[in-house]
Amino acid sequence: GVSRCDQCPVGATSPRGSTTFQDCDCSEGQGATMLGGVCQCGKNAYGNGAVCTRCPRGTVSPRFSSSLPDCVRPYAFVSVQLGFDGVRPQDLPDTTLVSVMATTLGINSDLVGIADKVLQDVRRGGGSRRLLADRTAVTYNIEAGSASDATSISDKLKEAIANGKLDENLEAAGLPKALVLSDVSVGDGLSVS
Repeated sequence: GVSRCDQCPVGATSPRGSTTFQDCDCSEGQGATMLGGVCQCGKNAYGNGAVCTRCPRGTVSPRFSSSLPDCVRPYAFVSVQLGFDGVRPQDLPDTTLVSVMATTLGINSDLVGIADKVLQDVRRGGGSRRLLADRTAVTYNIEAGSASDATSISDKLKEAIANGKLDENLEAAGLPKALVLSDVSVGDGLSVS
């Protein structure tokens, strides 16, 4: 007998030898998920599901956005930059970083975004024997529906940093403790204070 192969939806692939539609995965479109048999872009990205482009820095979009105008500035947000010494960016999975922050703040992970994750060289020690070490700086943007929500989130984050709850949650997730590289700030989508 002759067997027939059906194609996965645009933007999806399946491993060789797959036998069901459920084997199709939207991993080709960065951040895409399968919905109704079609690959669609995730939160803070836009595209056709086959190709997803991250929204420009400082903007957000709902899941399944298809074009750049879908990326807008949130009403308000909380921002902070944390440093992770001795760790490279690829060793800090975005999903884990987002999950830890959401858990720490008691909010939905859809509200937490990684705006930037960059490797920094840090010099340590004094005199002529200064060592160069790696540090990954992670900038979080946390969406808020109003200025008062942003203030509340900011206060929770400052408290979690001060009382060690954030570090406790990071370590429970298998990540190192974090250094606070910037003050926790509140912005209205246009400016940051």
